[in-house]
Amino acid sequence: MPDNFDPTTIQDPLLGQAFSFLMNLVEAQAAQIQAQAEQIQQLRDEINHLKGEQGQPKIRPNQKQGDVSSETERHQPRPHHKTSHSHQLVVSRTQTLTLDKSSLPHDAVSKGYVEVLV
Repeated sequence: MPDNFDPTTIQDPLLGQAFSFLMNLVEAQAAQIQAQAEQIQQLRDEINHLKGEQGQPKIRPNQKQGDVSSETERHQPRPHHKTSHSHQLVVSRTQTLTLDKSSLPHDAVSKGYVEVLV
């Protein structure tokens, strides 16, 4: 039904009254259906809760709330300097690992050595 429709523009007064009555009846029934749907959902949630399950979650609309925190005012960013800590370590022992070459495949090629600080 168009929003700009005016039932008073109907020429026949009895027809206009009947139309107004029917529209009021439809609005009342729509409100009642909505209330019943909400009550049915509440009852379903209660039944699920009694069964030990969870009911339908209450999803609230997205509302941007004003930020009352002063964190951004207090926070002063500092530049990040990633440094190596290996200059602070003291080497206590050196261990060389050896490998039995017979356990390697015949086409194995040496790629060199890698020093690791643990």
